[in-house]
Amino acid sequence: MIHWIEEGEKFALIGLQVATDNSVSDGPIAEGLEAYTSLKLDMPGHWREWLGTMRVEDIEASTLILVSRQKSKTPEILDAENQALGRKVGRWLTALQLACPLHSHEDPIKASGCLVGGNLDVREVGTLNRFHDSLIDLRAEVSVEHLVDAASIVRVFERLMKNPSPHLWRLMRCLDIFQQARTLSDPMDRIHQFVRCIEGLLATTAGNSRRLFKSRTELFVGPGHHEEMGAIFDIRSAVEHLHEDESLAEFDRAKRLEISKMEAMISELARYVLHRIFSVPELALRLGSKKRLNDFWALDEIKRKAIWGAPCNLTSALEEFREDWISNRELGAHEA
Repeated sequence: MIHWIEEGEKFALIGLQVATDNSVSDGPIAEGLEAYTSLKLDMPGHWREWLGTMRVEDIEASTLILVSRQKSKTPEILDAENQALGRKVGRWLTALQLACPLHSHEDPIKASGCLVGGNLDVREVGTLNRFHDSLIDLRAEVSVEHLVDAASIVRVFERLMKNPSPHLWRLMRCLDIFQQARTLSDPMDRIHQFVRCIEGLLATTAGNSRRLFKSRTELFVGPGHHEEMGAIFDIRSAVEHLHEDESLAEFDRAKRLEISKMEAMISELARYVLHRIFSVPELALRLGSKKRLNDFWALDEIKRKAIWGAPCNLTSALEEFREDWISNRELGAHEA
């Protein structure tokens, strides 16, 4: 008996090898969204052979499985219903990356299919790009609170996507950049992309990007961080203009540690900013397009702060960090 799906239902799932805490148990998290800490794919041998033993084992080795399922009149047909379930569970994964600093040990695996005649029929399977943690370990065990938080963001995604609008293009592009950045492992490349993600929400213009990045991010991080934000922006510019060699040509442990610290701060800042925006539909609509961003940044400082709320602690990612936790090899030193 397969306990997680009923006869005649279609499903889509994403299997992750991530750390979870003991608050996560098998079952529903929100309407149409369920989480499991283990899942057995009890299916006929020919399906296991068709899928490949390794892929089946990858799903069964997952420590967190995100599932969406529904009753269907045509469960055996792979169609728009499966695509809709796949989008729903995919949005949940995206939202989970905003809810906590998620790190996957292997490429996430996705699958879709149905249960017919008591047999599990997996009709589609594939992998997603693995998302990396910062070199300075920010990862948190996924909790049921994170899953519930992410599920609430899914509802915001669905509300926004119900009536797609050009007023959301810029915001959704920034979210896409954030997701791409999470799949990168090089700290300087990650800084480049996370800065682009945030810069896209600041309504900067050519010639004043660095100045506005320093001043306008004060809304997100509070006063007193212009120097850090300027240094982070300078890394972004070095990568953009292919000047990484100025920082990397010779191994300098202190310099590379500083780059790693900047990456940890900017990755968490990007996550915080997008989490705040997508937690409130009205905020997402207000900051979704270039025109609306220009209108927002034209408001006086008091009004902007009232709309945005409290800033984050930019250096919280570094509070428990010890430099001796990172080896020279992890920082890119070549062994003799």
